[in-house]
Amino acid sequence: MKKTFLVIGLLSLLSIPTSLSAQSTLKQAAVKHLDTKSNYLMTTGVSHYIAPMIMTAAEMRKEQGSNLGKFELVIYGEAVKVFYKNPKAKDLLKQAKKANVDIILCEFALKKFEISKNDLSKQLKYVDNAFKYSLNAQQEGYIALGL
Repeated sequence: MKKTFLVIGLLSLLSIPTSLSAQSTLKQAAVKHLDTKSNYLMTTGVSHYIAPMIMTAAEMRKEQGSNLGKFELVIYGEAVKVFYKNPKAKDLLKQAKKANVDIILCEFALKKFEISKNDLSKQLKYVDNAFKYSLNAQQEGYIALGL
């Protein structure tokens, strides 16, 4: 019985520095997070969500100013057609530039709908696969929202 209490007592003492170390590590991580800018990524395959997404980014940039990091919109599926021979594309790109938002199109979708990058604005960026890009960005610490 005494041995059991002795073992429990020793284990309790050994766990105290670990707990303090874990708390210190969490505190350091929280401070580091506050010192870094948050990067955001929004994805959509729905064309009529693009304008509200840009507006959301603009509002966040206005509120957070230089504390806001990158803001990327990744467009996939049929929504990529919005930027191909569409008069609305110019206005969307203008709004995105003003809000410092990168618009990224999925090359897989462009190929599916037979849209050449040569026929699109130079302002646009591209990724091979929108879903993979989103997952990788989340692993890198981006805050992601898919609509």
